Amino acid sequence: MKRTNLEDRIRLFAGEMSEQQIKELRAQYQKELEKLDSAIREEKNQQLGKMRSAMLSRRIEKEQRRKQEERERDELTRRQSVAKMNGLTAKAFRDMIKRKQAGLDINKTRKAFNDSDRLRAMLAEWNRSISQNRKIRGEEGDILKAQQLKEIRDKAIA
Repeated sequence: MKRTNLEDRIRLFAGEMSEQQIKELRAQYQKELEKLDSAIREEKNQQLGKMRSAMLSRRIEKEQRRKQEERERDELTRRQSVAKMNGLTAKAFRDMIKRKQAGLDINKTRKAFNDSDRLRAMLAEWNRSISQNRKIRGEEGDILKAQQLKEIRDKAIA
């Protein structure tokens, strides 16, 4: 198509020109056509390069966004697990402190001491009554008890 246009132009001006001028005009048009073709090719290559570059940039940005989102998700799950671990640890410490405080409760401690004082008093009373009984019975009471224990042991062995 370009060559036919070239020939049409040359025919337009050919009536007034010599053969040498027609050849020069044809050569000039040919050079211009080649320059135009090379400029078009270069422009296409530049546009393709820009398109490739833009597409690559978009891919890179998309990959960066994906990695950033993945990092954010990982960070979120890490924070949640740390919070959960801290919560469980805090709960364990609270429970431990409550148990220790329960053991250190003054009222319970007093009651325990009072109970042990009562037990001691009851034991002292029992010891006093036993010692009085022994005094009353004398040695015979102790001998009778020893004999009864010996008979019980003999029966258990036999």
